[in-house]
Amino acid sequence: CSSCKKIRDDQGYWIQIENYISERSDVQFSHGICSECAKNSIPALISPDKTGVHHTFQKAPISSDR
Repeated sequence: CSSCKKIRDDQGYWIQIENYISERSDVQFSHGICSECAKNSIPALISPDKTGVHHTFQKAPISSDR
């Protein structure tokens, strides 16, 4: 599905792609939410606090060995 990113399994059921891959390999997924999606989905997480300061998500550090 181009909207929710689910895929059909061998029996024709729609499942999350992470579940499909994890069930068939040793891959483990962790989840987060990017700041753009958070802004659209959970506006309270980035709204100003009582001091008027806007809180944003921290960027994950990028490893220097890439």
